[in-house]
Amino acid sequence: MDRDRVERALAHGELYQGLLRFNVKKPVDAFVTYDALDSVVFVCNACTRNRALEGNLVAIQHPA
Repeated sequence: MDRDRVERALAHGELYQGLLRFNVKKPVDAFVTYDALDSVVFVCNACTRNRALEGNLVAIQHPA
């Protein structure tokens, strides 16, 4: 998804932005924390998180 599309989706509430953190005991798994929603989303593998690294600001679709 290109940057303009991501920014539009963020503005319309279709995507949420948060920080990516890794599970220390199982670094394949990660979590995204949303300050605005007071929520945490589990990211289960490296393919799902694409090329994002620890501490990156990422945009994801909140699971229903």
